[in-house]
Amino acid sequence: MLGDRIKACRKQKKISQTDLADMLNVSQAAITSWERGVRKPDVDTVAKMADIFCVTTDYLIGRSDTPCYKHIQPDGSVVLSTQKDPPEHMPEEPTVRTDLTFTVDFPRDRKQLEQLVQEQVRKALRDQRTNQ
Repeated sequence: MLGDRIKACRKQKKISQTDLADMLNVSQAAITSWERGVRKPDVDTVAKMADIFCVTTDYLIGRSDTPCYKHIQPDGSVVLSTQKDPPEHMPEEPTVRTDLTFTVDFPRDRKQLEQLVQEQVRKALRDQRTNQ
């Protein structure tokens, strides 16, 4: 599954294997072996690919079937959305819509980011239930 997702994301972004290899500082043969499922990239490389493809690591490794696109804003905040294109207007506060689009401050630590996103989703779902 990982290999298929790498290949699909790479093609969607119109990135060649050689270009992706250069971006990741690995050989083109490594990209080929990942896409064919012969080998697997290390965790740091999966994270770098997720950033390059603007999707979550969960999507790349198959833990999620919905690509959650990451849109980095000029102020450094990150918007996670199921929409490929970033929303035109970003709200001041996190909001829940059918596509679960919200804005969070981007921490430097990946684990902290994951915790923050989980908290924001929980909060947004609670608020949505309260307003119904």
